[in-house]
Amino acid sequence: MQIMADNTSPKDLYDSFLAKFPLESLETMPLEVYTNTNHDSFCYWLESVADRLGSIWGGSAYKFGIYKCANLPVGMKGRMSDGEYAWYAKYGQTRDEAFSAVRRIVSDIARYAASGNFTAIDSIDLGTAVKWKIAFIYADFQLVGVFKHVMLAAGAESVGIDGSMKLSMSQLQQAVMAVKPANLDVFEYGEMLWHEANRILSSRRNVWLYAPGEAASNWETDQSTSTMALGWEAIDDLRQYKTKWDLTEILASEYGIDKDHSVSAKCCYDFVNSIQEGDIVIAKKGLREIIGVGTVTSDYRYDESQGEFPHIRDVEWDEVGTWPIDGRFRQKTLPQKTLTQKDYEFYSHVMALIKSKRMEKNESDPNIRLLKSKKQIVVQGAPGTGKTYLTAELAVRLCSPDFGDFDNRGKLMNEYRRLIDEGRIAFTTFHQSLDYEEFVEGLRPVEGEAGVRFEPQAGMLLSMATDAFFAAVKPGNHSLTDSIGFDDVEDSLVEDIKSNVFKGFTTKTGVKYGFPKISGQGNIRIKGDGESAPTYTVSFRRLRKLYDKFPSVKSLDEMGNIESAIRGVIGGCNVPLYWAVLKEILVRKEKHAQEVGVEYDAGSFRQELGEMDYRKKLALIDELVQADGADLDFKNADAYVMIVDEINRGNISKVMGELITLLEADKRIGETNAVTVTLPYSRMKFGVPSNLYIIATMNTADRSIGTLDYAIRRRFGFVSALSDLNVIFKYPFPSAEVRDAAESLFQQVEALMSRLNGSFKKSDMMIGHSYFLASSMDELQMKLEYEIKPLLREYCTDGILMLDRNDNGEYPDIDNLSFD
Repeated sequence: MQIMADNTSPKDLYDSFLAKFPLESLETMPLEVYTNTNHDSFCYWLESVADRLGSIWGGSAYKFGIYKCANLPVGMKGRMSDGEYAWYAKYGQTRDEAFSAVRRIVSDIARYAASGNFTAIDSIDLGTAVKWKIAFIYADFQLVGVFKHVMLAAGAESVGIDGSMKLSMSQLQQAVMAVKPANLDVFEYGEMLWHEANRILSSRRNVWLYAPGEAASNWETDQSTSTMALGWEAIDDLRQYKTKWDLTEILASEYGIDKDHSVSAKCCYDFVNSIQEGDIVIAKKGLREIIGVGTVTSDYRYDESQGEFPHIRDVEWDEVGTWPIDGRFRQKTLPQKTLTQKDYEFYSHVMALIKSKRMEKNESDPNIRLLKSKKQIVVQGAPGTGKTYLTAELAVRLCSPDFGDFDNRGKLMNEYRRLIDEGRIAFTTFHQSLDYEEFVEGLRPVEGEAGVRFEPQAGMLLSMATDAFFAAVKPGNHSLTDSIGFDDVEDSLVEDIKSNVFKGFTTKTGVKYGFPKISGQGNIRIKGDGESAPTYTVSFRRLRKLYDKFPSVKSLDEMGNIESAIRGVIGGCNVPLYWAVLKEILVRKEKHAQEVGVEYDAGSFRQELGEMDYRKKLALIDELVQADGADLDFKNADAYVMIVDEINRGNISKVMGELITLLEADKRIGETNAVTVTLPYSRMKFGVPSNLYIIATMNTADRSIGTLDYAIRRRFGFVSALSDLNVIFKYPFPSAEVRDAAESLFQQVEALMSRLNGSFKKSDMMIGHSYFLASSMDELQMKLEYEIKPLLREYCTDGILMLDRNDNGEYPDIDNLSFD
């Protein structure tokens, strides 16, 4: 299986996909290459490996047309399975028929995309997101990586394309590519459009509370088919009824005139006419439980093959779980109706509820509790027990406590990579040549006019520690820099607009825009001249980026070509308006400077911090610490995590030096007994902040190196990763034959562990479960011969495993291991 490195660029990932699945190979692609359970299939690459090229997460695997799975669904109308594969019945009655149809579709999409015939893709019968991601990959950079109609339409709107919701996907793709800024590649442009779409949709989405059948009886089907569905199957296609009264009459006719059907009629009417693509759906069970949150992704359709629930809309269910409502909600119970329109505040309460429950669950995790207490742990265990696998999960739990998809390894690793890119997580491996100069601080050669000289430089831990410290600085603190913050100017302008003190903006060419408003999301809304003139939105988030790039009126006046300069920073936008608002912000900033007699620096403090020498950072840290820490809040600061693989392979005293003392939980900056030391090269004071955590791994079976000394052990908590037969039970092996062989082999090796040297524990030495996970009998045989047996022989050589040798110096007990 090929694994892409975390730092692989989108372009390299794109090229790797084409190299693995070239266009000409798609017409003859075997079923086991298209879909399998080994994490190397076309479908897996499309959804997971290439996720950074544009997300298609969500929904069920049926979106691929046919898929291989370990646990096949049952009882789904319109779907078929044969015990190994599941597929849509519309593609064929057997797996071969279905895959033949799906493969032809996939090949057609790729060929159309490669030739630029994007219109032909609109009508192809495959999931929208899937087919447009395939098209994106084979279109030679002629499309952007946004694959859901509602998202692309909103993204198109953000770059000034009118009537975007009415355009087809091919029309939208071509429209947004026509206005792509020259300085952005398709990957950067797609990311920009996605973020802008999220911003736009969050400001206007309707919210619907929905009951998936009585006692949520249809919820399992909704999840597996990525839909929401209504009953009332007796009244056929709802689009034939033009008014709520028409629906009331037909419901009375079919379900009895002695009942009031007005509520049901409104539900049916709203389901067809009021719900829009992009709306939020919150699923409930009974009167007190939220069970899901999703986004509507299609118009209404009628499908009589669905039996009791034939009225359908597609929904991408983003959140699935069980969350009893609490005091955040106005009422103690939820409405009884099948469909109820709610406001955005209700949605905010639901998401706050989900977030808080996830955080509570994270906080109760014993490993997280240990980390919060000790600040650093060692995950120890034999080879193959999942130590490194666990470190990624723990790091995400610390840094993103409201993340909720820990059972989805693909999503977990995407979040892990995001946190690495953000600088919140760092990874290193200890080895015997690693020293203090690399890890904490050392002298490095620097070229200057007088030749090469040596200057102090921060090592990896010191760099992360300073970043972690500044994350604890309270918002609004300005003692660190002489520049007024963007937030201050924003607050001033918003207040003046709300109170009607501020009358309008003037563009560079003198066009005036009067009487702006503040939107519900806190951005500026400006209407053009004339009855039919559009209303424009100017986002403070995007203004902040411009403010950081052009921090003075002078820099704005010297901008030159404002189109290229502004679009180069924030992408597609109404450039004259953004220039006008930024000018007002900068004028206010400099006017305030004159009033208070402060000369302001060019650029925000955060920019300065990124460019600042680490010694100046340490001086600022010392200044804040000496000021009694009043401007610091470590309790609510973002967590930072240093992952150290194979910690016992390094000379710990040599690598950490005085950090041995600073690591103790009560001696961290932010704690009562905080301790600082003077660094040997920079002569600056340094302490480890309390929001920096270390997660290390240690191989307990590796006796070629020393164990950790007591000084280190006392400062670390220890978590054992054990070899677990249950992992093998749950693994999606391709057949019962391979599963049985793996289980048998595990049990044979476990039996040999009863003959360990008395100085060793079985839990420390039992070979990990990952050695027994295989996609075929051939792979399992390879693992046995070239991984398991050599490791066991090494155990014997090192005196760990006490097995008899024959006259040839061989170990019969090891050589006789087999699948029989």
